[in-house]
Amino acid sequence: MKLLLKIFFIIFVFINFCGCQSDIEKDVDLLTKIKDKKVFLVGVNKNSKPFAYINSQGELEGFDVELIKEISKKLFDTDKIIEFISVTPSNRILSLNSKEVDIVISTMTITEERLRIVDFSNPYYMTGQAILVNEDSNIRSGKDLNGKKVGIVLGTTAATNIRYIASNAIIKGFKNYEDAFEEFKKGNIDAISTDDVILQGIATKSSKYKILPDRYSTEFYGIALRKDEYSKNLKLAINDALDIMEKSGKIKELERKYNVQYRR
Repeated sequence: MKLLLKIFFIIFVFINFCGCQSDIEKDVDLLTKIKDKKVFLVGVNKNSKPFAYINSQGELEGFDVELIKEISKKLFDTDKIIEFISVTPSNRILSLNSKEVDIVISTMTITEERLRIVDFSNPYYMTGQAILVNEDSNIRSGKDLNGKKVGIVLGTTAATNIRYIASNAIIKGFKNYEDAFEEFKKGNIDAISTDDVILQGIATKSSKYKILPDRYSTEFYGIALRKDEYSKNLKLAINDALDIMEKSGKIKELERKYNVQYRR
């Protein structure tokens, strides 16, 4: 009987100790946790040239990639602690809120709808939705998309914007830009619509493609964080880093390097 009581006592102490450890960990904010563990989990869309893509050497590069590396250097004195985790527009919020990643930097537009479930840093880029068509297409403006097949990437703001532009457009959703572009090349869709800077990356692949001149939205990219007190200090630190980089001209330097024009 005494042995049984001892066993129960040991189990009780162990459970309470683990519980205390869990509570302690919960009290440590995300910024401190990253500093202590020296691991910074960053969600990025590796199929969004020129913001994040795999180059000819098989390395990840792009505007978003370099931006977060610079932020990491300012917050943690190194960018070597970053672990880039691949996300898509359709799963990036889930990856963030399930704690698979600490933040998401993925050409992600700040919207009222998204602000209900995630938090954002201050904006670091402004863009607008545009339309890509073949050079010989008879589509001249957004109104001409009525009755046409338009490729968009699921999880982006593109579908909502297209409905305002052409309510009778036939919207075809894809998992990523690469899949949409493949269908576009085959002639299975008539146009692709997304942020102009992403379409520029596609248009440079051939002189057969053109981007129509109109822009149908004004959208601000932000770095997404979980909507909790745990992430508050990290958000403040990221905002400070962005402010320093804007004032120093570092962000403009990255814009020139990747040929992306901020619509200031």
